[in-house]
Amino acid sequence: MLDLRTLALITMMSAMVFAFATAMVWRLVPGERSLRDWTIGSALMAASTLLLGLRDIAPDFVSIVVANSALVLSLGVLHLGTRNLFGLGAGPPWRWLASAAMFLACIYFTYVAPSLAMRLIALSVLVSPLVAACAWLFWRHQEAPVRTVHRLTAMMFGVGALMFIARALAAPGAAVSANYTSTSSGLLAAPYFYSILFNLWMVVMLALTVSARLQRRLTLALGSADATNRELNAMLENDLVGIVKVRERKTIWANRAFESMLGYAKGELAAIPTRQNYPDDASYLAFGAAAYPVLAASGIFRSQIEHVRKDGKHIWVDLSGAMLDKATGESLWAFVDITERRRLEQSIAESERRMELALAGANLGMWDLDIASGRFTHDPRLVTMLGYDPGREVVTDKLFRSLLHPEDAPRFGSAFYAHLKGDTSRLEVEYRMRHQDGHWVWILSRGKVVERDKRDRAIRMTGTNADISARRKAEAE
Repeated sequence: MLDLRTLALITMMSAMVFAFATAMVWRLVPGERSLRDWTIGSALMAASTLLLGLRDIAPDFVSIVVANSALVLSLGVLHLGTRNLFGLGAGPPWRWLASAAMFLACIYFTYVAPSLAMRLIALSVLVSPLVAACAWLFWRHQEAPVRTVHRLTAMMFGVGALMFIARALAAPGAAVSANYTSTSSGLLAAPYFYSILFNLWMVVMLALTVSARLQRRLTLALGSADATNRELNAMLENDLVGIVKVRERKTIWANRAFESMLGYAKGELAAIPTRQNYPDDASYLAFGAAAYPVLAASGIFRSQIEHVRKDGKHIWVDLSGAMLDKATGESLWAFVDITERRRLEQSIAESERRMELALAGANLGMWDLDIASGRFTHDPRLVTMLGYDPGREVVTDKLFRSLLHPEDAPRFGSAFYAHLKGDTSRLEVEYRMRHQDGHWVWILSRGKVVERDKRDRAIRMTGTNADISARRKAEAE
C-alpha cells in the first residue's frame, strides 16, 4: 500500500520550492505578470496538497472540499500564468468555473451522496482540460532560445492530462482505503509522483525561460544603446555644426566641425580659454554678461557674434548654448558659420541703400504688384508725391481708382492690361492723380511683368512712378 499522506506532504514541499523560486524571480523581474500568477498558483498547490495530507486530522470540509477546490484553482491560476507568459491575456473565465464546479461536486459527493470514486472522477475530469490547455499553449508558442525546454514542458503537461483521464476511468474500481490515506493502485497515486516531478521541472523551465528573455532584452537594449550612441556621435561629429563643451570659459571639448571653423587642428582647442576666439576684451566680457545669467536660469541663449580664427580672420557665427551641469558650470554650445550669409545680407543692404539713393535722386516711387493676390507694396515716395503721409496711407486698388482722373482711367486700363497679356514689352503710361490738397499731379508709370506661370499668365509686376507735372506744364506752355 502507498501512503497518500506522505506523498501529499512531499508534493507540498516540491510545490513550495516552485512557489519560492517564482517569488524570487518575480522580485527580480516585477514586470513579468506570469511570475505573479505562477507564484500564486504554486502556493495554492502547496496549500491544497497540505490539506489533502490532513485527511482524518482536519474536518472533511477542509481536507476534502477546500483541498480539492484549491487544487483545481491552483491549476487554473497556472493556466492564466501560462497565457500571460506568451502575452495572450486572461482569456475566457472557464478556469474559474471549473474551480466552482469542483467545490459543488465535493459538497455533493461528500455530504449529499458520499462517493470517493465520484470525487476522484470529478477532480480528474476538471483538472485534465486545464493541464491539456497548458500543454497546447507551450507547444503552440515555443520561443526560439528555449524551444526544446518548452517542448518538454508541453509534453509534461500532455502526459499529466492523459494521466488524469486514465485516473478518471480507473477510479470506480480502484483499491483505496475508505479515508483515502493509502492505496495499492499506482494510477491513483501517480498524480502525486507526477506533481513532484512537475514542480521541480517547472523551476528549471522558469529559470531557463526568464534567463533567455532577460538575455534577449539585454541584447535589444544594447543594440538600441549602440544605435543611439552612433546617432549621437554622428550629430556631434557632423561637418556643419560646431559643438563645444565649456567650463569656466575654457574649452574642454570641441568637435571637428568647430575646430575646422576656427582653423585649428584636432584637439588643439582643449583647455584653451575661449577669450582667444573673441575680437577683443570688450566683446568677450559683453558676451559673458549677456549669456551666462540666461544659462544659470536654465534658459537657452542665442545670439550672432563675431569670432576670430587662428589665422586672424574674422568670421560671424550663429550660436546657441545651454547649461549641462550647474554644479560645475559646464555648458554646451552649438555654432554655425554665417559669415557668407552676413556678407550677402550686407551686400543686399548696400544695394538697397544705393537703389534708394538713386530713386530719391530721380524722385521715383518704386512699387511691386502680386497680381494673383492683389497685394501691392511700394516705397514711401509713391504716396508723398501725392501729399499723403506714408506712415498712415497705403495705396490700395480702391484708393488708386478713387484718385485716378476719370478721363485717364480708360487709357491707363488699356495700357495695363495690354502688357499683362503680353501685347507690349513693357508698361509705360501717363495719367493724372488727385493730390491731397485737390490739384492734379501728372504721373509717369513704367513697369514690367517679371514673372509668369506655365500658362504664360502674369504673376508679378514691378515698376516706378515719377512726378512729371513740371514737364507737362512746360509742354503746355
